[in-house]
Amino acid sequence: MATTVGSELMSGNVTVSLEGLMKETKWRVRHAVIKLMASLAKEFGKDFYSKNVESIFIQFLTDNVSAVREAGIEQVKVLADTFKADWVINSYVPKAVEVLNRDKLGYLYRITILNSIAVLVS
Repeated sequence: MATTVGSELMSGNVTVSLEGLMKETKWRVRHAVIKLMASLAKEFGKDFYSKNVESIFIQFLTDNVSAVREAGIEQVKVLADTFKADWVINSYVPKAVEVLNRDKLGYLYRITILNSIAVLVS
């Protein structure tokens, strides 16, 4: 029981911290957070990532800074290698397409989404 409570507390703290850091105005902070996502996924596993981190990670697709978007694309490949095709097909691609279908999504963001999917194919 104590392990479960500790785990829930930790996941809540991690999620709140990551959400705050992704709202940071300094792009280097957001870049560093995105670069850590695959490490978090490997360390805590697919369930933790899906419940607590994935929605935060997807934000890279529409970041204003290209370096952050490029780092996200690199991490998509690492996450796909970690979680395998099931995660790509059932989780990442549907969420990326959902972002792609948003109204008034700019050209650069659409290209980022397509590049992130292309990296999975190669």
